Amino acid sequence: MNTVKVAQRTVGLPNGMSSCECIRLMAREAAELWYPGLGEELAAAALEREQAEPTCLGHGLAVPHARVTGLPGAAVYVAKGDGLSWSAEAVDCVALLCVPAELPELHLQLLSRVVRWRMKGGELCF
Repeated sequence: MNTVKVAQRTVGLPNGMSSCECIRLMAREAAELWYPGLGEELAAAALEREQAEPTCLGHGLAVPHARVTGLPGAAVYVAKGDGLSWSAEAVDCVALLCVPAELPELHLQLLSRVVRWRMKGGELCF
């Protein structure tokens, strides 16, 4: 697998955030970490995907994803919080996937690893 950057938000997400608010915040923070100047593009891509089909996968996990053409690399940005509202489901963990659009297979690999990590517990590593 290609090298993937992984980080966890150091403080929890504010209680009561909507999925849109959460995606915008996490996209902006991921851009600050790895993709300077691309925060709006990451947010727009993830929000477009979210509108097509909500990314709440159950078990308190939401995995919004931004597939962006020309993105210089892949990253997973994880945040936890209580009382997050995601398409009428309660969520306590959000993992934002940022993947170059040119690598759809990498997107699926990352999604699979995040789901396995959540189901089994333990370290999230790539």
